[in-house]
Amino acid sequence: MLIEPRGDSLYVVFDTVKEKTTKGGIIVPDLHSELVRTGTVKAIGKGVTMYKVGERVAAVYLAGTDLTFIDSSFEEDAHRIIAESNLLCVLHDEEKPGIKGKSEKRDGV
Repeated sequence: MLIEPRGDSLYVVFDTVKEKTTKGGIIVPDLHSELVRTGTVKAIGKGVTMYKVGERVAAVYLAGTDLTFIDSSFEEDAHRIIAESNLLCVLHDEEKPGIKGKSEKRDGV
């Protein structure tokens, strides 16, 4: 199935939420994944300016529209159409020059 987002929307496939099961059978979800989801951009609308297909991104957990109603073979909650403004950042596997995890202190600021 071809999914073509419109406007400033992106089609993102999120990573599977990791869960642990205790010896007693209790399922413990990864608490971090309930706040932020990470995934890969699969398609973008013509109005998207800051993201590219194939980039790894982070988004607010409940951002976007779930696509399971279109194709039941999609994993629940993994395929979503998201507005560009609901994505938080691009994720890089390695540090790029000029990009640091902490903000740099500037003179006089």
